Amino acid sequence: MPELSTEEMTKSFASMKAAEPSTKLKTGELANKMDENMRCFGTLDDREIFDRNMSDMKSRPDPPLPEMVLSKFPYFSEGPFTRPIPTAEEVEAVAALTARPGRCWPASMVFRINEVYAVKVSAMHSILVEAYNLMYLEKMGIRTPKLYAIFSHHGCNPQQIDRVAYTGPLPEYHYLVTEFIDGDLLGDKYASYSPELQAKICASVGDQIQKLRDIPCPHPEYYGLLDGQSWPGTFPDLHVQDYSPRGPWYSYDKFVDALIETARWTCVRDTPYVKDYHVSQRLAFRNYDYIIRNIDTHARRPVLSHMDPHGWNIIVKHGSGNEDFEVVFVDWYSLAWVPAWMGIANFMEGGGYLRPLGDHDMTTYCESVLDRLKGPENFAIAEWWGRKFEWLAGSNPVCNNLCLYYSTNVQIDTYSLRLLPMFSRITNLIVAVSNPKSLGLR
Repeated sequence: MPELSTEEMTKSFASMKAAEPSTKLKTGELANKMDENMRCFGTLDDREIFDRNMSDMKSRPDPPLPEMVLSKFPYFSEGPFTRPIPTAEEVEAVAALTARPGRCWPASMVFRINEVYAVKVSAMHSILVEAYNLMYLEKMGIRTPKLYAIFSHHGCNPQQIDRVAYTGPLPEYHYLVTEFIDGDLLGDKYASYSPELQAKICASVGDQIQKLRDIPCPHPEYYGLLDGQSWPGTFPDLHVQDYSPRGPWYSYDKFVDALIETARWTCVRDTPYVKDYHVSQRLAFRNYDYIIRNIDTHARRPVLSHMDPHGWNIIVKHGSGNEDFEVVFVDWYSLAWVPAWMGIANFMEGGGYLRPLGDHDMTTYCESVLDRLKGPENFAIAEWWGRKFEWLAGSNPVCNNLCLYYSTNVQIDTYSLRLLPMFSRITNLIVAVSNPKSLGLR
């Protein structure tokens, strides 16, 4: 890809503004950096912005849980059980042997108890949301770890907090008891599998993603967690300065407004110690709003998606034969209704298509999984959006050039993408943004 100079980028940006159609489009614009700093953080001091962001992230609140969620707990499934459901005291005994001491922040931990149970422990509400999601998915016929129990307990110390250094009250912990899936983490073992087994695993992963996407959404434009729950303030694509819970939204345009606000805040946070934004950032931000707001109806439909589908949240459980296996997704907290294009982009990010997973090149894996999805899907927009933090930050000259390329040369055409090789779906679709009629936009 030829590199573009700053002068060429400036000319392209100017010509694009001059070529705007007469009808006013819904577009986003970045103000100068001083104004954006004041708008998002109320200060011009980049160091203060960094410190405040870290402080807000550590003190972020849990989203409030609706009564319909809280009313489900405590929960114990009907027996019989091969082993008794573990108690909080039993979990603490195992934690004393395995947990790292001194972790006093509300992380989640998973312990294997009595060989058959995986017990996730956390002081955060997220574990209750995960339990609620597992109940829903089991009802929908989605393969997940079997949910056996979810209960809360006050008085135990599963995190092994140092009680000499910290003498305050212990938090109330929540205990999520599920089936222990004994198998390989896909992210660790995929490269070592035979080509035949890899193909079968890809088919199984793709089919499970499609099965989720086939579940009908209760509202034609609902974007949020199950049953009206707010998005957590830490969700990467929707967080803002104070990391407060957001949404849900019952309109695609309102959801896009929230994405744009996060993109604006990200530009401020991730572009410190410069006088103003690079022209490529302005161009990328402007097209970011325009493209996702005007995308085709099929791509904006809400679909149910696992929002953290990386290879270490997928377990390959082997059977008696070498090629006998079962694929199981775990860590179901981040289950949400999102636009169809975002679900694909999220898999591209987590699955390793946009960047390697550790030492493994997972490009072929991602392509094979995505090929299992039914019907036309907008892979070009998904990849473009998946690289958003590369071109919104804009601090690297290479990213600056990529940002201009991706934000001006993406063909938004759902129905032609399935006919093109995955590798060439971006680079061979050259369309001028200055001509909106050629974009396949609404």
